[in-house]
Amino acid sequence: MTREEYEKKKFEDAVKRNVGQKKLNYQGCEMEIIEYIDHQHIKVRFNDEHEYTVIVQPIRFKSGSITNNFYPTLYGVGMLGNTESSLGNNVKKPSYLCWKGMMARCYDPNGREMYKYYNDCSVCDEWHIFENFEKWYNENYYEIPNCFRMCLDKDILVKGNKVYSPQTCAFVPYDINITFTKNKARRGDMPIGVFYNPRKKHKYQALCRFYGKQKIVGQFDTANDAFACYKQAKEKYIKELADKYKEYIPQEIYEAMYNYEVEITD
Repeated sequence: MTREEYEKKKFEDAVKRNVGQKKLNYQGCEMEIIEYIDHQHIKVRFNDEHEYTVIVQPIRFKSGSITNNFYPTLYGVGMLGNTESSLGNNVKKPSYLCWKGMMARCYDPNGREMYKYYNDCSVCDEWHIFENFEKWYNENYYEIPNCFRMCLDKDILVKGNKVYSPQTCAFVPYDINITFTKNKARRGDMPIGVFYNPRKKHKYQALCRFYGKQKIVGQFDTANDAFACYKQAKEKYIKELADKYKEYIPQEIYEAMYNYEVEITD
């Protein structure tokens, strides 16, 4: 046996003896060597409810530099799971960017002003793990020709919904997504779709956004009359959008849009 072969065998024997050894990684998670593969690779398991395993070089176990993909690193909530966030070359997966944006709207402590409409929103426990969201994303994402972008919507299937989940979300074109934005903070105490202008003879205006452009659809003496006008115009527009995208959007979205009713308490 050569000196080189002797040193290699000595190292392998030392690694084999370390099977069962436990140590904390840099995140404070307990990990354990559960299998010796060869002198360059060992299998490590994290001893938590997920029991995430990974094959690494022994030196990484020794240094504690192994990442637990089930540790909540994103806003203290989000975990990768058994998948990766990138396609390689630091290019993030579209599914990951969608997931991260959703998590940011609900949990980013530095985005409360930007995402104030989402202050009381949350993400279901299942989707705290990117692996689960990615599976749903791959099964449900679609694209529409000449569409500006597709959006993850949580408001159409369940009116007043505050939780992102597989049961409450769907992808819709941007035109549809912005149609259901409420902007409560901007309109103040007025009913949805009503703007008060004291300089006008008929002080209450009904404003509705059609294809990205806001239009006055009526002017009235009372807020209730203005809202009634807005309600009629908005529900008609929602049905027009549903028909426009009928061949592309999920049937359940189409039906929810046709049955959607604007209420003064929205």
